Parts: sequence; C-alpha cells; structure tokens
Amino acid sequence: MIQQEPLRSWRSYDSKRAAQKIVPLSELKDRRWSLVGHIAVMCHGVFDVLHPGHLVHFRQAREHAPCLIVALVADRHVNKGPGHPFFTESLRADMLSALEMVSFVTIVDSALAMPALEAMKPEIYCKGPDYRDPHHPFADGFRQEVSYVDSYGGKTVLTSGFTASSSGILRRIEVMSRE
Repeated sequence: MIQQEPLRSWRSYDSKRAAQKIVPLSELKDRRWSLVGHIAVMCHGVFDVLHPGHLVHFRQAREHAPCLIVALVADRHVNKGPGHPFFTESLRADMLSALEMVSFVTIVDSALAMPALEAMKPEIYCKGPDYRDPHHPFADGFRQEVSYVDSYGGKTVLTSGFTASSSGILRRIEVMSRE
C-alpha cells in the first residue's frame, strides 16, 4: 500500500507536456505569445542541484507574470569550478520543465542572460537575493543585464527569502562523504 501512492503520483506526471516546455531560444519568442496575458518574467542561472531556494525564487518570480521562462546556462559556460555542472544541461532542463510553475525552459549559450534578454525582452527579469551584494562574483554581468532590461522599459526584480547554493550543497555532501 505504501508503494502505490508514489506510483500513482508518478503516473499523473505528464512527461510529454514537460518536454514541450523545453524550447530553443530561436523558437521561444513565438511560443511565448501563445500564452494568456503575454507578460513574461525570466529567471536565468545554472540551477544545477535543484533546492528549496530555487523553488522559492521561481514561486516569487511567477507572482509577477503568468509566463515564467527559465533561461539555463549551457554546460560549456558554467564556470563554478571542476566537476560543474554536476548535471548536464539536458538533465537540468528536464528537471526544471517538470515544475508546474515553469512555463518554458531554454538553454542559453552564454554565462550571461544577454542572448535570452535580447531575444525575449521579458517585461520582468528576476534574479535571486544574492545579487543584492555588489561584490557578487557575477555582479558586473548582472549590471550589464539590468542596464539592458532598463533600456527597453523592462523591470528587474530581486527575490527574497530562503537562499542556498548548489555548489555549497555539493561541497557539503563531499565533506560529509569523507567523514
């Protein structure tokens, strides 16, 4: 009886629908307009090891618009040290597309969101609370992104609340595995 409950919820998962959410950037602009409201919020990042901080971030982002686009950094642009990303871009995209709150996932061939911002011009660009720190490792790129969003009349929003780090989680697991 205990094993049947997870199987029931697994059967309700629509893998075909999730796969349809993963869209090349070149096709995403047309797909976005098919949604009610036409207003989009975009989040951008590596999202390597999905954790509660990501979920809080996506939930808060989705409160700003009916369409949540997640722009995922391609594997070759992840510069978080050896062994990163832990999961390939296709696995990360699959994982994100399974989230109900995510409308679309696109893989961006850049460490910055600029290609996605230029193609989509989302009304709202959303980053996590760690970007409030002017000394954040990616602060220069973030300032460039904010400047671009401002140039077309978009709005940049920083989420708040719980934060965690995929890299920090992986380091902690590595330390714990040695103990």
